[in-house]
Amino acid sequence: MLKPALPAVAIVIFAGAASLPGGQAALPEGPGRTILQSACASCHSLDVVTEKRWSNQRWRDSVNAMIGRGATLDKDQARELVAYLETHFGNQRAQGLFEDICSSCHALERVAKRSLSRAQWGTFIKGMISEGNPVNDEEFGILLDYLAEHYGEKDQVETNQ
Repeated sequence: MLKPALPAVAIVIFAGAASLPGGQAALPEGPGRTILQSACASCHSLDVVTEKRWSNQRWRDSVNAMIGRGATLDKDQARELVAYLETHFGNQRAQGLFEDICSSCHALERVAKRSLSRAQWGTFIKGMISEGNPVNDEEFGILLDYLAEHYGEKDQVETNQ
């Protein structure tokens, strides 16, 4: 059962604002939308969320940080919210970049065998850029997030769910 973080009237106001022109993006339908409207919009404008394109891990970290700051979500609500955020505001480009860029020189299985820290992946990617791999700053961040989340050090992978 959803524990509203705002009175019902405020939720209606935020929900209406989400579909109005003038800076507020309409939220896609789906499980988690109501949680986003009530829990996140109580402190943030919706575009603070909708302008981001984060990995699942980064969304989880952010939701957990907000819970630490007082957002009233139980574990099931947090899990549903993270799934919604990843589905609609996730970084779908990450796997495509990984497959396209890394596989231009390496078998993906070779990369998948590595288990590096975030800093080590950053150094590794910079090495590939120095070899001539065409990766811009945005793509660097996307690849770093993806590799750290999917091929990071196994003992440091956090499971907050």
